[in-house]
Amino acid sequence: MHKPLAFLFGLILCVSSAAVGAAPRDEGFQVRVPVANQSSGEREEAVREAFKLLLVRLSGQRGIVEEESVAEILERSSRYVQRFRYDTTDAGLQLNVHFDSATVTQALERYEIPVWRNDRPPVLIWLAVDGGSDRMLVGAHEHGAVRLPLAGAARELGVSLLFPLLDLEDLAEVGFSDVWGGFTDNIRQASTRYGNPIVVVGRVHQQRGHWVGRWQILNRSSGAAWHSDGRDLDQSLQAAVETLAQRLVPEYTAVPRRLSVADTLLVEIQGVPGLREYRAMEHYLREQGSVQDVQLQAVRGDAATFRVSLDGHPDRLLQALRSNRRLQAVHEPDPSPLDDVLERTPAELADLLDDEEQRERRESYGFRLIR
Repeated sequence: MHKPLAFLFGLILCVSSAAVGAAPRDEGFQVRVPVANQSSGEREEAVREAFKLLLVRLSGQRGIVEEESVAEILERSSRYVQRFRYDTTDAGLQLNVHFDSATVTQALERYEIPVWRNDRPPVLIWLAVDGGSDRMLVGAHEHGAVRLPLAGAARELGVSLLFPLLDLEDLAEVGFSDVWGGFTDNIRQASTRYGNPIVVVGRVHQQRGHWVGRWQILNRSSGAAWHSDGRDLDQSLQAAVETLAQRLVPEYTAVPRRLSVADTLLVEIQGVPGLREYRAMEHYLREQGSVQDVQLQAVRGDAATFRVSLDGHPDRLLQALRSNRRLQAVHEPDPSPLDDVLERTPAELADLLDDEEQRERRESYGFRLIR
């Protein structure tokens, strides 16, 4: 298979494999809480508690339920219930509440409460744990006793976590010592197969009876590092997730009405040798977060121009393209292509307006596929 084509399909396959186990979107407004019995009073209080947990999950902020703007919504929490049922589990009787996403979203919009954007990227966690007699690198299928509580704490705050597969490809790039020693170049290289996630490195160890962690977001230059501390490992991991959510909230939350504004970009890919590669590139673009639709606009020689419709901010797609090691940025849109209008003859202006190829070039983001 041609190298660029193999790269594109390989990337798509790896992203899909790493995302296995993520909660389906239609479960985002479902909350389960314990109850003592099935009385109406107990149910009313449980619904209120469930709605608090939902607001924390949607906003990424535990303190959201203490804000004045939320008090009125909490008083009306039963109005947002779509359906509920009781489940008997090993942990006892629980109330499973499904809230209506449309009415909840309308309320959040009305009170201007920011929530997670749909196009937020997942967080890829490279975590090394030193327990003294036992050292571990936590992967997608290993060390569930560490991984599952961490993922659960993140889920409560609406943060979607990925863990590396730690297969032969990963371990050829990154081992325990790389994560523990902070060899970020190796970690960045190994992370490229997972698409364009937020990459977080964590190192946790025991110190004077506590579990202490050092954490770093590799995609950022400022505010990227922090520490966590807890009496046990779970407490330290939960503290780390709380801080992580606080760091992500300013960038990846918005008032719901701002999430529905669609945008369109023209993306030109140069150096595409044939039809199979065009289709692979189209598939690659469709797999990126916030992309609603991709249409092949034009093909000229070895350059293909795609019209990409987005349901989120275009910066995420552009960041993914710019960070792709097989794509080299060659040009960006010219915001004022006719600034020099006074220096052009009428014939030159007519050529600028009539030449569709040049007009698309001025309006598109251009990248060259590196073979």
